[in-house]
Amino acid sequence: MAANHACLVLALANRRGLVGAEAVLRIADALDGGGSVHELLRKVAGLDDSQLKALDAEAEAWRADRTEVCEDPGEATADDQTIALSLSAAHAPATAGMALSTRYSLGRILGRGGVARVVEAMDADLGRQVALKVLDAKAPRPAVMRLQHEARTTGQLEHPNIVPVHELGVLPATGEAFFAMKRIVGRDMRQVIREAAWSPGRLIEAFRDVCRAVAYAHSKGVIHRDLKPANVMLGDFGEVLVVDWGLAIAVGPRVASGDATPLEAAKRNLRRTPAGYVQGTPSYMSPEQAAGSTEEIDERTDVYSLGATLYEILAGRAPFESGSPAETMRLVLAGDLTKPSMYRTVSPELERICLRAMALRREDRYGSVVELGTDIEDYLHAPPEHP
Repeated sequence: MAANHACLVLALANRRGLVGAEAVLRIADALDGGGSVHELLRKVAGLDDSQLKALDAEAEAWRADRTEVCEDPGEATADDQTIALSLSAAHAPATAGMALSTRYSLGRILGRGGVARVVEAMDADLGRQVALKVLDAKAPRPAVMRLQHEARTTGQLEHPNIVPVHELGVLPATGEAFFAMKRIVGRDMRQVIREAAWSPGRLIEAFRDVCRAVAYAHSKGVIHRDLKPANVMLGDFGEVLVVDWGLAIAVGPRVASGDATPLEAAKRNLRRTPAGYVQGTPSYMSPEQAAGSTEEIDERTDVYSLGATLYEILAGRAPFESGSPAETMRLVLAGDLTKPSMYRTVSPELERICLRAMALRREDRYGSVVELGTDIEDYLHAPPEHP
């Protein structure tokens, strides 16, 4: 099936309410990898052959009246911070609605991954250094949608331990989408752990701050889904900032219906993600993430990843490591975890906290990050442990 026809079928399914907006983004990603839109719609939305034939016919009729169809239709709405798709956006460029910004002078590259890079930049208007996350000019439309989602989600989380986002826009010289954020002078927690650059006590204090940030995000209906030491920046002057909210699922209070809390609304939105679709970092993802059980993802998913982060602080290594992502996920699902104390001498209380957070069954973990953070706070204020 031609890519433009498959994309149009997906757009029509969304407009007719047959598939949710978050699922549209996942299916679009799968289509990039050569998946079949019919099979994906069967699996994700439970559509039958008659519905698929009707969509095909409608798509052909729609195309007959037009000479162009986009390859990746979609746009991010400002109202509910989720990715939405509509036919009215079919001809619009991926950066439609994003303002051109001429205030930044780009400097050296600070990091690169996939189709994006992080660069140092000077904000001419305010005379300060910032960091820009910039998408490559040829990045597919879903990648632009994810960048918009990340910027808008992070931008709504105003907390001292969450990286501030200043602006979302387009670089006029290249047409590349970007968002500007605080420039952090320092290293990520993974580097600090591996280099033994901070004392264990100082790292635990930083971990407490991470818990505070994530608990705040949960109170706003946002689940991070990719917490790990590499996504915690430690500044040279004491800053502790949780970064990279690109996999976060977020639904603002305005779209919560009835008596539902923002988090409950976020969980409902997450259930639109195709079953079996795995996202996250294998060494730190929860068993439900590794299994692709999106309907089971909730606050305790982030609790598990925080436990994995604490594990690395205690043991000096990730909880599960192997030669391939698939094997690592198998180890996560098996739950055969070596205690941190087998690698280093660690506090028995911290080990207890870590293992509870990383319990294989969600029911055995902390019920919330607030509970986890409280135990960490109590540890920090308790008298020193003695052998």
